[in-house]
Formats: sequence, structure tokens, C-alpha cells
Amino acid sequence: RLRELYLEALAELGQLYELLQQDKLASGAYQKLLSLDPCRENVCYALMQLYLRQGEHAAALARYQQLVKDLASELNVSPGEKIQALHQTILRNH
Repeated sequence: RLRELYLEALAELGQLYELLQQDKLASGAYQKLLSLDPCRENVCYALMQLYLRQGEHAAALARYQQLVKDLASELNVSPGEKIQALHQTILRNH
């Protein structure tokens, strides 16, 4: 239970930093969360969007590929439609 509260706090911290336009701090919070729970698609999605805003397209693509691997190995599932659509958009535009 304590671990889950910590992960939720990291997600909320990342969102707060985004609202304050502190992208690097938001990115750090999301990266920390994903290092502890790599299968959180919503956090991966937010991090990919941050990377895109910073012009780091390769980082966004790498983050997606890592998610694909993590979901396959830990849960035996594929990414959801929303994040797949973001991935396809990146591939088309960059």
C-alpha cells in the first residue's frame, strides 16, 4: 500500500511540474516512477509527450519500445490504442 501511494505521488508530482511548465522536473518524476513500475502506460504516454515537446523524438520512440518490451515480458500484453496512436504519429511526422 505504501509503495502504491509513493507511485501515485510521483505521478501527481509529474503532473504538477507539467502544469508549471517544468518539463525537466516532470520528466524526472515520470522516469523515477517508470523505473519502479515500468508498465504504467499513462505515465509512459505523458513522458513521451514531454520528450516530443523538448524535441527529443528518439527518446520518445525509445521509451515506447521499452514499454512494449516491459508489457510483453511482465504482463504478456501489447500497448493500448492511445499510446500506439502516439507512436504512429511520431513515426509519420519525424
